[in-house]
Amino acid sequence: MEARRMTVRASQRVDDHNDGMEIHRLLGQVGNMNVSSKNALMLVLSLLLFGCVTPTAWIADPKVQTIRNASYVVAFEPLKEEAAFFVYFRLSVSNKTDKDLMIDWNKTRYLRDGTAYGVFVFQGINPDDIKNQTIPPDTVPAGGTFKKEIAPYRLLARAPIRTRSSSAGQIEPGLIPVGRNGIRLVMKQDVSEIIETLHLTIDEQAVP
Repeated sequence: MEARRMTVRASQRVDDHNDGMEIHRLLGQVGNMNVSSKNALMLVLSLLLFGCVTPTAWIADPKVQTIRNASYVVAFEPLKEEAAFFVYFRLSVSNKTDKDLMIDWNKTRYLRDGTAYGVFVFQGINPDDIKNQTIPPDTVPAGGTFKKEIAPYRLLARAPIRTRSSSAGQIEPGLIPVGRNGIRLVMKQDVSEIIETLHLTIDEQAVP
């Protein structure tokens, strides 16, 4: 019996040592990460350090924020993909008019707690266009619907990778933070500029 206890204790020491080495390795990477990556890493470290933690779920209120009027319907929805937390948004615009709507990505802004916090990006975007504020607009045709998955540029886990000669960009969205998140959407129709602001609240709640 005593030998069995010693074996168990030895096994526990090895496990503790391995956990400590893993935590040390992860901590060594923090200095080279951006804010979004650090947030995700700290979540992992919390699980390693504290083991049994209360499970939580990330929720949005409302699940989809919508604006409707006689000319268009705009919907703004946070999405998780394969993550436990929200990482990007889906923007949908339905054009009820007989003229095209143009989405101006250079003026459209991600809102964090009501404050503008950079532009949105998406798959295939060119980093030069972000830097030079020359992101091409998207068209919502008359009587049609437009949908696009977008991520806040300043929250990316990794910058989009694309050059003028490449055919596609790679976007690695980061964690969307708890609190008020939104979009100031800027659209144009003929010479008129249309601005709509949508907000929703993201929260992390314990799972009963």
